[in-house]
Amino acid sequence: MMDLLCVDHGVKPALLFDYSTPDVTVMYTFLRNLKESSLLQCPNLRIVVIDMDLLLINLKCFADATGERTGLTDMVSKHFIDITPTLSQPQIITDNRKLLQHTLDCFQRCVDKQSPFGADSIVWNLDRNELVNPSTLFGLFLGYPVVYWYDMADGCEQSRLSLVPLLNFVLKGVITLTATNIGSIEHQGESGQQNKKTCVHEHIITSFSVPEHLAEIISESVEVWFEGIKTKRLSWSSLFDDLQLEKRVMQMPTLCL
Repeated sequence: MMDLLCVDHGVKPALLFDYSTPDVTVMYTFLRNLKESSLLQCPNLRIVVIDMDLLLINLKCFADATGERTGLTDMVSKHFIDITPTLSQPQIITDNRKLLQHTLDCFQRCVDKQSPFGADSIVWNLDRNELVNPSTLFGLFLGYPVVYWYDMADGCEQSRLSLVPLLNFVLKGVITLTATNIGSIEHQGESGQQNKKTCVHEHIITSFSVPEHLAEIISESVEVWFEGIKTKRLSWSSLFDDLQLEKRVMQMPTLCL
């Protein structure tokens, strides 16, 4: 439920269901019931179906300060990484438009004000042609500052990320709860002072990874992304007391997208 609230409040732009994907009709009914119960408030939630995967997106997250849906306004600050299996190692894509044109156009058509989907349409069935990279498309919807791409002609059964040291960034929301023990005199102490117990809960909002050898190149983009989220305090302060960005190095023997 917390992940749904994060999308509803605009803490993150989307939630991807790529494992045990719920039925679209069930998801639609579920969202409708949550809205009728006032558990979800945002009128801009949409269900996007891409192949066998499903995303819940908040269109407001793809709008500028005037409310106009623009989609690619933050593209300058994003890095795209080529993880095609035939490469010697993952590398930054310098000519974004040349390799990513079809995927960027597909994403833009969905989220800008000229979307082919009706304004009142809640469920969007996105027909992805063979030139649109699904991994890149998901990364754009999820708002990652670093997005993967690979040459689909080489297949995606194995990416160039297997056995590559990865720097994993984890955005967490921190909830601090304080309980006061007002029980017997033994718990209060001789002075009758109340004892307070603090419980800290951390919720993973989103996470993404980058090859460790590219960490220095993308560090500024990640910092800008994190600070951008923190400055939107109104979106997350009703859910969390603080936000933290943690990072750790991991290495997976096999990693598929």
